[in-house]
Amino acid sequence: MFQFLRFIELLSGVLGVDCVSADVGLDGASDAIFVRAEQLAKNEAAAVTDQKSQIYALKRKLKTMKEQLDGKVWILEVFLKHSVALCILTFVLLLICYVTNSLNRFAFQKLRKHYD
Repeated sequence: MFQFLRFIELLSGVLGVDCVSADVGLDGASDAIFVRAEQLAKNEAAAVTDQKSQIYALKRKLKTMKEQLDGKVWILEVFLKHSVALCILTFVLLLICYVTNSLNRFAFQKLRKHYD
C-alpha cells in the first residue's frame, strides 16, 4: 500500500498536481490526478487542433503564393517572347534600311557615272 501511495505522489508530481498528502486519502488523490489528466488531455487536444488549423492556413498561403508565382512566371515568359519578337523585328528593319541605303548608294553611283 505504501508503494502505491508513493506512486500516486510521484504521478501527481509529474502531472503538476499540488502535493497530495496522505490525509486526503486514495480517493481524493486519484480524483485530483484524474481531473488534472483530463485538463492536460483537453489542453493537448486544443493545441493539436490549433496546430492543425495553423498548418492548414500555411498550406493555403503557400498555394496562393505558388499560384501568384506561376502567374508572374507566365507574364515573364510572355514578355520574353515579345522581347525576342521585337529584337527580330528591329534586326529585320535595320537590315532593310542597310539594303535600301546600299541600293540607293549604288543607284546614285550608277547615275553619277552615267552623267559624268
